[in-house]
Parts: sequence; C-alpha cells; structure tokens
Amino acid sequence: MRQITYALRFTGQATPAGPDGNVLHASTTAPSSTITSQVGADGLTGTIEEIAGNEATFTSEVTFTSEIDFLETGTITFGEGNMLHFSTVGSGYLAPGADPSRKHGVVMWRVEQGDGQFAGAASSPPTFLSMTTSASSITTLACCCCHEPAPAAR
Repeated sequence: MRQITYALRFTGQATPAGPDGNVLHASTTAPSSTITSQVGADGLTGTIEEIAGNEATFTSEVTFTSEIDFLETGTITFGEGNMLHFSTVGSGYLAPGADPSRKHGVVMWRVEQGDGQFAGAASSPPTFLSMTTSASSITTLACCCCHEPAPAAR
C-alpha cells in the first residue's frame, strides 16, 4: 500500500434541505494548492497558495442530531473518476466561535469506498470546519493508504 497525504481548503455553499432545517447539503470546491508552514524567530507563519492544476469537488449531506452535533456522508472527487466516499466516525462538532458570525468545528471521517486512484483506500482524515451563514470553508488534512497501481502492460 502507498500513502497519499493531502491538505485542501474547500469553499462553497451549505444549503438547508428537509422540512426540519436539520439537514444541509454542502457543495464545495478546492483548487490545487501548496501549503507552507514556516517557523522563525518571530513564531509561525503559514500560507495556502493556489497553483496550476484542476479543482477537487466535495459534496455531502450533513444531518444535525443536536444544536452542535452532526452526522455526515459524502464524496470528494479528485480529477476524473478518482473519488473518496466517506461518513462520520461518531459525531462531528460545530459550534459558535469567538466571531458571532462564524461557527467552527471538527469531524473525523471513515473512508467507505475509494474509486480510481483511491480503489481500496483506508483512512480516517480529521477535518476542520469553519462556516458563516452564507458560505462554508472546509479544510481537510488527510492521509489515505491506497493499493499500488498495477504495472503498465508492455
């Protein structure tokens, strides 16, 4: 098995669905990017910079089971046919932050199925959430273990 490590910041919309308002449909995208963390004499600095390449897409259904707890299932697509299908491990957490217009939280996912490059994938990527009333930003830091691709036919 080989390990694929990635970090992406998805942005987009989470829209209410269902009559009780406890279900959200999230649809977000993330550009190809590089993340830099640098420790210096003055402390830590960090940047996320967009680079040439395609976007990853993220879709999910979030069901709130309380004011701050939720369950989630969804799919992340990386290029054509390369997908991770996931669901929450336990419950996710999303609660008001220091800024009253934002909510912050965390969730851990289990990979239910991988397609394409991710066939046979296994992981539980931690994910950090930040949402406003009009948009959502989802930063995913993950490490997936995938089967080695079959050697090319000669």
